[in-house]
Amino acid sequence: MSVQAKHFLNLGRYHLKTPFRYVFLDGQAILFSLLLISYFYLDEEQWVDQISVGLLSMFLFLIFSSLNNLYSSWRSGLIFRETIRLWSSWFLTFFTLLAIAFATKTTDSYSRVVFVSWSIVTPLIINALHIYYSSSRPTSFRAGDKRVRAVLAGQDSREIKELFQINQTMGLDVEIYGYYADEPWEGDSEHAIRHLGNYKDLCEDAKVGSFHLVYLNIGVHQGDKLSSLTEELSNSTVSLYWMIPPELSPVSMPPQSHGFGNQFAMSLFESPFFGWQLQVKRIEDIILGTLILLLITIPMILIATVIKLTSKGPVFFIQKRYGVGGKPFKMLKFRSMKVMENDESIRQATQGDERITKVGAFLRKTSIDELPQFINVLMGDMSIVGPRPHANVHNEQYRVMIKGYMLRHKVKPGITGLAQISGCRGITDTPEKMEARVRFDMDYIKNWSLWLDLKIILFTILRGFTDPKAI
Repeated sequence: MSVQAKHFLNLGRYHLKTPFRYVFLDGQAILFSLLLISYFYLDEEQWVDQISVGLLSMFLFLIFSSLNNLYSSWRSGLIFRETIRLWSSWFLTFFTLLAIAFATKTTDSYSRVVFVSWSIVTPLIINALHIYYSSSRPTSFRAGDKRVRAVLAGQDSREIKELFQINQTMGLDVEIYGYYADEPWEGDSEHAIRHLGNYKDLCEDAKVGSFHLVYLNIGVHQGDKLSSLTEELSNSTVSLYWMIPPELSPVSMPPQSHGFGNQFAMSLFESPFFGWQLQVKRIEDIILGTLILLLITIPMILIATVIKLTSKGPVFFIQKRYGVGGKPFKMLKFRSMKVMENDESIRQATQGDERITKVGAFLRKTSIDELPQFINVLMGDMSIVGPRPHANVHNEQYRVMIKGYMLRHKVKPGITGLAQISGCRGITDTPEKMEARVRFDMDYIKNWSLWLDLKIILFTILRGFTDPKAI
């Protein structure tokens, strides 16, 4: 199945939507559980502060659960995934409340017993509510509506039928009914669908309401045909989607759109981080980066001392790397070599490389040499999660060899990333290894969510920092 088909088969409108009352009930569960526990442990005059905390937690949970896509689609059969998103949203909410309490020095004003009990009881109550919601969901994308009938038109795009079938198992009620084309598609396959007629038949059937959706797969080289079909179909009530041809988007990225005046534009290459997504990503980096730096400050001081005592040269190795938008920045690492290569002819480390110090070998093997990059995170040059930055000379080398290579710079580089937890670590001495990294980097950019970031961080911790491929 082509990447284009996956990206432009946008079924967001036809997801089962979460009724607002469910969101409201989740918020009430947060407040009610806090007041109930406070009833058993606290005096009534202390309840005013508890109500304030409860209201703030409701607001934070709504933000984090929305960013975590908990409420974006209400699908059946995915209660396990929903539970993970719920608990991660609650964890972020509670963690943020603690950070606020520490920052305002009000931790002593609240009962630890109450808040620990509340942190455990609340997600259990919400989880139980969601299980109940799941049992009462409608079976159609809109209660009372018939199955949504979709048709394809234009060039052979039968491969997307498989994607519709996958989505039907997740609670969508959309059916590929057939396709329209002036000539039947050649060949046959297990995903073959009915030829319903030519383009004239398409327009006539649309007018009488034979289907709800049309996915139009006509290239820009058939501009007249595309224009005439669009005009004809506008004389009906069908929803019309145009599948962007591969020649326009050879490297697929999530499409974004905006309007200005009476014009409408859709992106082919755009970062997923703009508007509120950009702010969320930055808040995530600041909160987690600050906490991690607090934990590793003393170890970093000890490491810096050992480096200084065991070899000549500075503690940090500072190298220019490409940042977001290709803008260069100075990336920090603990020095692990006797030399400070930072020019146009950087030689990657090899097994038994005499340039590596004894301490440096340990630092590289355990990835401890990367710890100073949390300073880069707080400075705004890097993110905790994102594509790993490569040496500039390697960027210039691979940008002409790998299609779409520079699109990984649409986001901030990261300390860890999807490629790293997927096994793409160590030296990249062949185009194939670099292509594998870029493929994971692009998957991260296309599928970014707050939950994905947390999952990558968790896997980085669980799988350890030791890299068997490191030199």
